[in-house]
Amino acid sequence: MCSIVRGVKMTNHEITSKQMQAIFILFWAGSAVVTGINPDAKQDSWISILFAGIMILPLLALYVRIIKLYPGLNLFEIVFKIFGNIFGRIISSFFVLYFIHLGGMVTIVFTSFVQILNMPETPELLMTTFIVLLASWSAKNGPENIGRLSKFIWPLVAVSIGITFIVAIKNMDINYIKPIMETNFKSLLSAAFNFSALPLAEIVLCICFFSSVNTKAKPAKIFTKSLISFIILMLAIVFRNILVLGIPTALIFYHPSYQSVSIISVGDFFTHIEVLIGINLLLAGFIKVTVCLYASSLGISKILNISDQKTIIVPCALLINTITGMLYSNPQANLMFIKVYPFYFFPIQVILPFIIWIGAEIQSKINTAGAQSKAQ
Repeated sequence: MCSIVRGVKMTNHEITSKQMQAIFILFWAGSAVVTGINPDAKQDSWISILFAGIMILPLLALYVRIIKLYPGLNLFEIVFKIFGNIFGRIISSFFVLYFIHLGGMVTIVFTSFVQILNMPETPELLMTTFIVLLASWSAKNGPENIGRLSKFIWPLVAVSIGITFIVAIKNMDINYIKPIMETNFKSLLSAAFNFSALPLAEIVLCICFFSSVNTKAKPAKIFTKSLISFIILMLAIVFRNILVLGIPTALIFYHPSYQSVSIISVGDFFTHIEVLIGINLLLAGFIKVTVCLYASSLGISKILNISDQKTIIVPCALLINTITGMLYSNPQANLMFIKVYPFYFFPIQVILPFIIWIGAEIQSKINTAGAQSKAQ
């Protein structure tokens, strides 16, 4: 697809369906691969994940409908087309602030993981600067570059998780997952709601990529396949963590995925398999930060009516890097914020897309009625 829509310069390349699916999965996995156990659902965390997959379906259907009503446009182009310049800028500003904040949150997850488990003496600023600059380089090369990277990285992440699951079987105890459904239904729904908000509903970011997706691609198919793949991935992680550590032990650690894999070994030679968890977080987290950076720069260029989006990427990277140092003073503060995260960002993830959908439907009917009047 090669176009310049409303002043924002686009690339001459397209993102394929498989590349878009890989972006979705890695975006979701960016901060989820190192956790995997909800303290409210405990050994029923896998059930809460299944519930979350069902709960998110109406919202995904909403996103699909918006994309179908405005094929070839990204999120900000759709917002401006429906609400005009003034209200379009206001709504887009909320999305941009959310994207930058989310990018900062993901960067914090990455840096805290590295500091706590591997390099406690390494300055946080050095690590955040490294990942943000790397993400800005990738985002500058355009959405098709993010798509190619994601398609290459996704199999590596899937295979590494599969390897850790298979190797961990000998350390698993099936009794750790019993009793099933002991968690009260309210806590189970709360855990499912939290998981649907973080990370599933964050996928609103990825609507920004649909202006570069192949026009023959089917959005509903992309969303469905991506969701199923990610749910399977998370179920493998949750079962591995629970069956290896047990709930009382798993809840002690900030990163149960790392701890569950750290006790796995194959003989006396193949040890320290936990390095795969660090690689997974590095790869998936890098893609998620890159997506946040690309989407926020796209929004700012639209709001400021700047023709070349690439000029905004480095300032956005600096914003994310700055907000990373301002958000949380320690991992405990991060975990406390995650508990209120679903309510904090509910307007951005659900209410604004719902308003956009209503506006899109109204505008579509008006345009259809106008076309019929001209035809008559």
